[in-house]
Amino acid sequence: MIVHVECLHSGDETYDTINSRYHLRKNQDGCYNDIYSGKLYQNQVASGILDNKNNISLIMNTDDIPVFRSSKYSFWPIYLLINELPFRMRISKENRILAGLWYGTTKPDMGLFMKPLTEALKQLYYAGVTVTLPDKRTLLCRAILLCTTCDLPAKAMILNMTNFNGFYSWCYCLQPGFIIMLS
Repeated sequence: MIVHVECLHSGDETYDTINSRYHLRKNQDGCYNDIYSGKLYQNQVASGILDNKNNISLIMNTDDIPVFRSSKYSFWPIYLLINELPFRMRISKENRILAGLWYGTTKPDMGLFMKPLTEALKQLYYAGVTVTLPDKRTLLCRAILLCTTCDLPAKAMILNMTNFNGFYSWCYCLQPGFIIMLS
């Protein structure tokens, strides 16, 4: 797979911007200033995938977006954000990657919805993609999904579990929930 990169800036600034993570000031022990400081990110650096300056990590997020207030229709976009971009650039609309979109009157079947994304993420991790930079250099880029952020109803759908307000609704708990009625 060949990808032509024309995002963020012109010239080599895109590549340099993504690799700015190597020039960050080190924090004191126990202080986190970005995802790079976290244990999961550091484990991926130690494993070699994020130690390679051509590779990136991703955060996925999803939530429903009603078309308008009284509508039964809604969108469920899945966005990927590149962690290696500086925070303000990472969260800007221009740099979000739209990885999937569901539209309808019902919530998405996450098993069906996530399957193509999972396969694409596996390919990005194991095989990578060849990226052509504006100066015509090519490089192999691999990516890893580090985490997902979403609200509790979306989390329940993604993990195929009971919603947060139902019996056995917590990931790590095997006790059913119950209601106590006080008079």
